[in-house]
Amino acid sequence: MVVIGLGNSDRADDGVGLVLVSKLQACFPDRIFLETEHTLETLVLELLEREDVRMVLFIDAAHFGGKPGDIRFFHAEDIERFIPMLSTHKVPISLLMHLIRDRGKNPVLLGIEPKSVALFGSMSPEIQSTMNRLEMVIKGCLLKGRSKND
Repeated sequence: MVVIGLGNSDRADDGVGLVLVSKLQACFPDRIFLETEHTLETLVLELLEREDVRMVLFIDAAHFGGKPGDIRFFHAEDIERFIPMLSTHKVPISLLMHLIRDRGKNPVLLGIEPKSVALFGSMSPEIQSTMNRLEMVIKGCLLKGRSKND
């Protein structure tokens, strides 16, 4: 599994994907990537060529009508209903997910319902709590995956 953090850290809870993934990056530098360090399109194209990558987990704030801090998983087939084609990303995440899926890999977006995306706002306590829980779960998954490959 590869994890890609998305978002805008200047917009309060919208930076949750970047903050969460940056916390994981020190432990798993070959499996963790940030949208801010790579162009997303180039990163995805590189991952398509890696035979060791079967799943790509994107993490981002997503407005899906839940309570702040709620999480929801989106697959390529249903992402357009919740994430508009016009977004802050140069290439829509839905298109990238379809490319990944078409190469026989499993793309998933882990969306976290934000409380606020105010410019230069602070991350809300609800999002921080969810982020901390997710950090432990994802670390466990990546460690389990690492031991299977050893």
